[in-house]
Amino acid sequence: MWMKSAKQRLKEYKIIKRGTGPAGGESHETPQHDYIPDFDPYDDMEVDDDNYSNLYNNDVDMEDVELDSEGEESENIDEPLYENSPYSVTEFSVTLMAVFRDKHITDAASTEILNLFRVFLPASNKVPSTFVKLKTIITSLTEKSLITETCVFCSSCLKEICTCKALQKAVLLICNVMLQLESLFSRHKGTMEEFRIRQLAKNELSDIHQTVYYRSVVEKSPFVILLSIYTDGGRYTKSGSHEGWPLVAFALDLPLKLRHKYSNIIFFGYWYGKNKPDWNFVFKKLGRLSQFTYEGVTYRVKYLQAVADIPARQLWLSMVNVPGYNCCFNCNIHGEYKQRRVIYPYVETNPRDPNTFLNKTDGVNGISELYEMLESFPGGMAIDSMHTVYRGPVEVDFKTLLQGFRRDPNVRSLLKLSNNGKASLDILLTKMKFPKEYQRNKLRSINAMPSWKASELKLVCLYVVPTVLLHIASTESTNIAELIDSMIQYSAAIRILSEAKINAEMIEQSDKILNYWSKNRARLWTETAMTFKVHENLHLPQQTLMHGPLATYSAFAGESCIGEIGKDVSCYNIEVTVKQIAERLELRRASVLWLDKHGSSKVKSYFNYGNTNSKTKIPKITEEIDQFLKDNLNTWTLCGEITVAGFAIAPFFKSESVNCYICLNAENGWKAMKVVAIAQKSPEEIYFCGYFLKVKSYSNLMQKEGFLASQTFAYQYCCYGDKNDFQEDSLSICNVQRFLAKYVFIVVDDINFLMKMPHPYEHN
Repeated sequence: MWMKSAKQRLKEYKIIKRGTGPAGGESHETPQHDYIPDFDPYDDMEVDDDNYSNLYNNDVDMEDVELDSEGEESENIDEPLYENSPYSVTEFSVTLMAVFRDKHITDAASTEILNLFRVFLPASNKVPSTFVKLKTIITSLTEKSLITETCVFCSSCLKEICTCKALQKAVLLICNVMLQLESLFSRHKGTMEEFRIRQLAKNELSDIHQTVYYRSVVEKSPFVILLSIYTDGGRYTKSGSHEGWPLVAFALDLPLKLRHKYSNIIFFGYWYGKNKPDWNFVFKKLGRLSQFTYEGVTYRVKYLQAVADIPARQLWLSMVNVPGYNCCFNCNIHGEYKQRRVIYPYVETNPRDPNTFLNKTDGVNGISELYEMLESFPGGMAIDSMHTVYRGPVEVDFKTLLQGFRRDPNVRSLLKLSNNGKASLDILLTKMKFPKEYQRNKLRSINAMPSWKASELKLVCLYVVPTVLLHIASTESTNIAELIDSMIQYSAAIRILSEAKINAEMIEQSDKILNYWSKNRARLWTETAMTFKVHENLHLPQQTLMHGPLATYSAFAGESCIGEIGKDVSCYNIEVTVKQIAERLELRRASVLWLDKHGSSKVKSYFNYGNTNSKTKIPKITEEIDQFLKDNLNTWTLCGEITVAGFAIAPFFKSESVNCYICLNAENGWKAMKVVAIAQKSPEEIYFCGYFLKVKSYSNLMQKEGFLASQTFAYQYCCYGDKNDFQEDSLSICNVQRFLAKYVFIVVDDINFLMKMPHPYEHN
């Protein structure tokens, strides 16, 4: 309290006497990211020592405390960082801020890091002395603010001065969407135009661009920005009652990896309060952006897609929540009350009458704001595979299989996986390793299943069910084998709908599989297993025709966005929380955009701006491989890793190598290969050198009288072989143009499985 006025000292004395900290201080409670619904905090970051520290340490944020720097002159931020330095004060400051915000380093820790730089750099250095000065430099580089307005009101009566006496304070941040679109176009306009042209030239479904829905909108207005919007609530403390609800958008004309990148997400607004958002109020405050002008060209803004989990979606649609009798926005199914719960039996349904959304009947409580906003309503609303699929039947069936259930209430014993089966499952799970496309490359033990993330359940659905569980089924009872067979059928349908390329026949087959699976579910798992999520799965094939493969959209990216915001929260007082979110979003955006536009090549390479090709080590080849390449290619250059159709392929060089198994086109169909070298003869000529594998088609494992045996796309290119006699003795070479698919290599006792990766992009 030294060197302060009497008024300031009196104010601080009163605060201390009340036993509360200053408004800018931090709570002693550590952010609990696991309490964000289905958010996976490790999916979009590398877990190193710094990240562990941020997650578990009780850091104190002293953002309002400034070290005494009396007499320090104001630095010219365009000057060199120190004498003869190749970097300016500006670039140094912006780079540090980008790292601080990316790693969610507290303001107090940031100041300490700045002090260390001042100690170790030459005495002539102009490193900002405090984090406050660093923020001043960053904010001076931006002409416009990301946050245009902060609205504080009562969330019950929605008035600035509460008239309902509820006094439920909420805050709405309104973001500058035009500013974000300008930034997006300045960085990616050419990429977006090229991607749209390339996608429209394709016929098979690989994204929303091949759908009739997308093409009809573009034909009417070629100068159009097409967006997918997302929302969900995130709670940042275990005991707190406040929730944060961001409303964000993704540009559909960006390639998938750029589309869902955090720096390319468009923020419309952010609601923070105890109550869930009143969307009529929110959209009225935000307004609707209908056009955008860039470099003299006016673009219309269209909203083609909306994604949310079930509770958020029902709130968005102004519909009764699940489990309600009339809660499906796609059809007229009516739930039945049985065994003290509402179930949704397998019955023939008709599409929901759109007039119910206007007449407010059959489960509709009011007119949704999305009715006028979405280009197609309710068709523009997409079922989210993260919650409806992976957090749906995949999670429920797997848990039920482990914990057990009673099919017949008169039978005392539970129907569940045997103890030997559980032990075998646990051992095989923890040994599995997944390719680099999956940021989570290992699964945790089944003992940790209550805390499994949706990303883990996705791997279970695509790879564990059709391999490990298939093997275990052979040692279990007939009843358990039937349950596992049902799970394999479901896995087959989801794999088809997640493929990188989908045609009409594949959609038809997935529809048949899902209907067969649902029709038999009540008999196998009892009527209580006929949940709303099970019913929603029946609409996925038709949805794929309108929105593209399941792998191109879901809540994964949105949940990660919520988590990123949550990591910036270090105080849970409502005003300070919102202030931190607004300020740190602004600092992150400003630093990233400046570096992308003005950063030096070395700094850009550190952040991988404009360069997604990471250098990989080129493994040494044996004399046998070297001689084989000389005999077949004469001259060549070895490659460490290449990307083919979005998949990363690297040579085998140790037993843990997992990116070397591929499927190739052959005269009699296809062949599996283990790549041991990648040789480039010219930019247009690249060859795989490796051993062909002795495998059989996965379809051989299906019962001839079984349902999947007649479905040609179920587990296409998947295969298996004897672990002790798996590869051929002689080397082979083939052009990269023969590439068909990449495999996930799975060892199950004496069998090696090669399961095709459906899509190169994990986080939809």
